[in-house]
Parts: sequence; structure tokens; C-alpha cells
Amino acid sequence: MGAELRCPVRPSRPASIDPGLVSWVNHEAYFFSSKSAKKRFERRPTYWCGTITDPVSLERFRPSGDEPVTYYHGRPFYFASVESRDTFLADPESYRRARNRMTAAADPEDAEAADDLEESDRVVVPTG
Repeated sequence: MGAELRCPVRPSRPASIDPGLVSWVNHEAYFFSSKSAKKRFERRPTYWCGTITDPVSLERFRPSGDEPVTYYHGRPFYFASVESRDTFLADPESYRRARNRMTAAADPEDAEAADDLEESDRVVVPTG
């Protein structure tokens, strides 16, 4: 028995894994039940996204809408601090792929394999 993805905007509805019904915040993917739910999320992602990971410091935080943000390749990136944002802006391509602290700490060979994954191969299901 597997877990069912729920739409973050309409939690009573199951989310679809249709590529047209996914939105990204930082390196986290959010799946939706409909196009209207996706549009609603994208208007105010910080209201819906829950806890996310700063792409530079790897700090987990819940954005409120007041934190530093930038857009890269059409995706919003939120940061826990101005320093993280400035580091990102100095070389955004180096942060294009998600880094996984747990994988790197567990086994260096697994970390190298994880670095080879394309962004579309990584899925983070938000827990709240």
C-alpha cells in the first residue's frame, strides 16, 4: 500500500503526476489536482508550500513572504537570509541542482550518483 499524493491547495483531492500539474519552489516539487489549483498556488507559493530548503545554506525554513527571493529559469527561489540570496546570485548555475546533505553524509558514492540525477528525477513531497 503506497502513499497517495495530495494537492497542497485542495488537500481533499489527490494530486496528479501529470507534468502540466507540477510547480517548483526552490528544489521542491508540488503536484496539483487541477490547473486552477496550480494557478492558485503559483499566485502565492509561500502561503501553500510549507517548509522548504534554502538552496545555499540547506537550512529548512517556512517562508512567510518577507524573505529574500529571486527567480532563476522561471522558478522562484526563497532564501533564509540575504547572505544566502547574494551567494546564489553570484553563481546561480552552481545551485541549479538540489544538494542532499543526508545522501552526502551517508555514503560518498551515493552522493556522486545523486549529483548525476537531473532535476526532473528528484521529487520532494512536502510534508507541511
